[in-house]
Amino acid sequence: MMRDCILYLGCYFMAAAYGSIYLLLKYTQTELSGNEIDFGYFLAISGVVTILLVGFSGILAKKYGAHKVAALGALSCALGFLGLYSISSISLVYYFIAILIGFGWSFYYSASPMFSLSPVIKENEKGKYISLISVCVVAGTATLPVLYDIFSDFILLENVFQIAILFSFVSIVAFLKLGKLFQIEASLSEKISINGINLKITKTEAMFPFVMVFLGACVFSTMMNFQTEYAENRSLNFSLFYFSYSLSVVLCRIVLGGVLTSKNPLSPMPYLLCLMLFGLLIMIFNDSNSILYFVSAVCLGTSYGLAYPLIKTYAVKVSSENDRHDVLSFFTLSYFIGVYFYPMVAGYILSKFGDIGYLLSLCMAVFVYLLLVFSRLSFSRKWFVETAKSI
Repeated sequence: MMRDCILYLGCYFMAAAYGSIYLLLKYTQTELSGNEIDFGYFLAISGVVTILLVGFSGILAKKYGAHKVAALGALSCALGFLGLYSISSISLVYYFIAILIGFGWSFYYSASPMFSLSPVIKENEKGKYISLISVCVVAGTATLPVLYDIFSDFILLENVFQIAILFSFVSIVAFLKLGKLFQIEASLSEKISINGINLKITKTEAMFPFVMVFLGACVFSTMMNFQTEYAENRSLNFSLFYFSYSLSVVLCRIVLGGVLTSKNPLSPMPYLLCLMLFGLLIMIFNDSNSILYFVSAVCLGTSYGLAYPLIKTYAVKVSSENDRHDVLSFFTLSYFIGVYFYPMVAGYILSKFGDIGYLLSLCMAVFVYLLLVFSRLSFSRKWFVETAKSI
C-alpha cells in the first residue's frame, strides 16, 4: 500500500541521513583537523542528549502525534548536517551540532515505532510494522558510506552531509504526510508528566539483559563508527564492511528472527557470541585480505543482528507484566549508553594503541557477555536437551 511505502521510505531516508555519522571520523580528521578523541566527545555529547530526551520525546509523540515529533527530529538532524557541512575546524559549534543531532535522533527513534499503534493497523500486524521499521533503519544507515565510496571520484566528503540534508527533508515530507494516512490525532488535552521508573527492577534478573545489551552496543557502535580508520590502515574498502554487515543483519532478522525469539531466547546466544568473537579475531589478524574482511562483516552482522532481539525478548520474559514498561526503558537506556559513550573510550584506545587495542577491548566485552549468558544457563542435561530442541 502507498501508506506503508511512505512510512518505510521516510524511515529509510531518515536512517540514511543519520548514516553520514559513520563518515564523521574521517571528516573530522581530514577536513576539520581533529582526531579520534574529538569524535568520541561528539558522540558522547550526542548520546547525553539522546538519553535525556528519548523518554520525553515519546511522551510528546503521544500528545502531539508521532508524525509531528518524527518530522521535528528530522528537521533537527537536517540543521545538524548543515552545520557539519558549514564548519571548517573543531570548535564549540562542532559540539553544538552534536546536540542538534542527538535531539533529532532521539525524537525520531521514539516516535517511529508509534506509527504501528495507529487505529488503522490491525493488532496482529503491529509487530510486523515495528520489525520492518527496524530493518529500514539498519539498511538505511549503510547507504551513504557505500554511496560515498562508489562515487568518491565525483563527490567530496563534505557533499555527503549535503545529501544527508536532502534525505532529512524527504523524511520530513513523508512523516507529515503520514499524519492523515495513519489517522494520528493529537491529544492536546493530555498533560505531560513523567512517572518515576521503578529502580527495584535493577535488583532482579532483568539486570542481566541490561548489561548484555550494553556490551553488545559497545561492539556495534565501535565497529560502525571507526570502520573508516580500520579500513584505511589495512588498505581495505570500508564500504564492503558496511554493505555486508547491514545486509547480514537485515536478512538474518527477516529469515531467522521470528523463529529464534519464539524459543528459549538464551539458547542460541553462546553460538552467536562465539561467532561475534570469531569475527573480531578475523579483523585483528587480517592484514589486507578483502575476503576475510567480508567474512568478518558477515559474522559480526549475523551475530549482532540476532543477539539484540533475543536479549530484548529475554528482558521481557524475566520481568513481570507490570514492570515491562520500566524494563524496556532501562533496556533502551543501557543500549544508548553503550552506543554513544564507549566510542569515546575506543577513540582514546585507538589514539594510544591503534586499532588492535580497541579490537582487543571489544573481544574482552564479548567474553564478559558470554560469561553472563553462561551464568544464566543451567549446565544440566535438561539444558542441553532444551538447547538441542531449540536449534
